[in-house]
Amino acid sequence: MNHLTLRRWLPVAIACLAGMLTLQPAQASPMSLEDAVSTAVSTAPEITAARARAAAAAGGADQAGRWPNPRVGLGMSDRLDKQLQNGENELTEISVSQSLPIGGRLRHARAAAETRSAASQARAAAERLELEYRVSLRFHAVQLQQARYRLSHTWLEETDAISHIGQERAAAGDLSPLERMRLDLVREQAHQHQQTVESAYEDALAQLRPYLGAPAGERIAVTTLGPAEPPPPVDSLRASLDAHPLQQAMTLEAEAARDDVAATRAGRIADWEVEFRQEKEAIAGQEDTVSTINLTIPLPLWDRRSGAVREALANTEASVAEQTRTRRDLEAQLVTAHAHIGHLQQQLTHFRSKVLEPAERVYSLTRTGFVAGEVDLLALIDATRAWFDANERHLDLLYEIQLEVAHLRRAAGLSVLATPVN
Repeated sequence: MNHLTLRRWLPVAIACLAGMLTLQPAQASPMSLEDAVSTAVSTAPEITAARARAAAAAGGADQAGRWPNPRVGLGMSDRLDKQLQNGENELTEISVSQSLPIGGRLRHARAAAETRSAASQARAAAERLELEYRVSLRFHAVQLQQARYRLSHTWLEETDAISHIGQERAAAGDLSPLERMRLDLVREQAHQHQQTVESAYEDALAQLRPYLGAPAGERIAVTTLGPAEPPPPVDSLRASLDAHPLQQAMTLEAEAARDDVAATRAGRIADWEVEFRQEKEAIAGQEDTVSTINLTIPLPLWDRRSGAVREALANTEASVAEQTRTRRDLEAQLVTAHAHIGHLQQQLTHFRSKVLEPAERVYSLTRTGFVAGEVDLLALIDATRAWFDANERHLDLLYEIQLEVAHLRRAAGLSVLATPVN
C-alpha cells in the first residue's frame, strides 16, 4: 500500500475503531461486600438447608400437643345366631375408644416444640451470619490481592522507567556496567514479584467464586481495599448480645429443655382410656342391644419414668451451660476484636504519617536526583524498596482492620446487609 492510500484510509480506520469502542458494553462497576454477601445468601445451600430445618421444626410444633386419634372397633360373631337359631352372621359389636392425656403432658410438649421452632429460626439466622463471615473473609482476601497486584504493576512500571533512565545514563558513560546489571536485577525482581502476586490473586478469586456462583476462571473486580469506619462503643455492642441470633437460639433451646422436663414429669401419669361399646345379645329369646362404657386407668407401679425425668433434667442443665458458654465466648470475641480494631487504627494513622508519607517523599526526591545524576544507584534502590515495602505494609494494615471488623460483626450478630438477618 503506497503512502497516498495509507493517508486516505487511515482516518477511516481510526473512525471505525472509535465506533467499535463506542459499541462495547460499559464495564460493570466493582463488586462491593454487600453485593457479594447478598449473592451468596441468595444461592447458598446451607441457607436453604437451615430454612428447611426451620420449616420442619414449625411442622413439628404444629403436630405436637394434638390428642391421639380415637379408635373404632367392629366385631362379627355367630354367637347370636346360635342362640336365636336364625341362620345369620351379622355385625354384633361396635366400639369407640379414646385415650385421655392426663397431667398436662401434651400442653408442655407443645410448648417445647413451639420454642424449638423459634430456636430453629434463630439458628437459621445464625447460619446466615456465619455465611456472611466466610464470604467477608474471602472478599477481603480478594481486595488485598487485587491491591497488591496493582501495586506490583506500578512497581514494575517504575523499575521499567528507572531502567530506561539507566540506559540513557549508561550511554552517556555515567553508569558502570555493574550498576546497569543491578538495575536489570531490580527490574526482574519486580517482574517475579508481580507473577507471585498474580498467582495469589487467582487463588483468592478461586476461594470466592463458588460462593457467588461464578464460573471458574472468571475475573471478578471488587471495590478498593480501604479504611473501615470506627466501630460503635464496646459497651453498646456488649449490651446488645442478647439479640445475637446464636444467643437467642441457645436461650430458646434451654427454655425448650425446661418444657421437656415438665412434659416428662407429667408423663409419669399414664393416659387414661375411655371406651364405649354396643353389642347385640339375645335376651329372653329376643335380639337386643347392650351398651357399655369402660374407663381404663394404668397403674404406675413398675415404670414411674424416673430415669426419663433425670435425663430431661440433665439435658436442661447442659443447655443452660451451653447458653452461658455461648454468651461468654461471644463477649470475649467481641471485646477482643473491638480492641484490635482500635490498636490497628492507631497503628495505621501512625504508620501513614511516620513511614508511608516519608517513604513516598524520599523515593520521589531520590528518583529525581538519580535522573539528574546527583544520587547513586544504591540510594535509589534502597528508596524504591522502602517505598514499595511501605505501601505493602499499608495494605496489610488495611486488610487486618477489615478482618477484625468481620470478626466483630460475627461476634456482635451484625449483618453486612441493611435488611434484618432472618
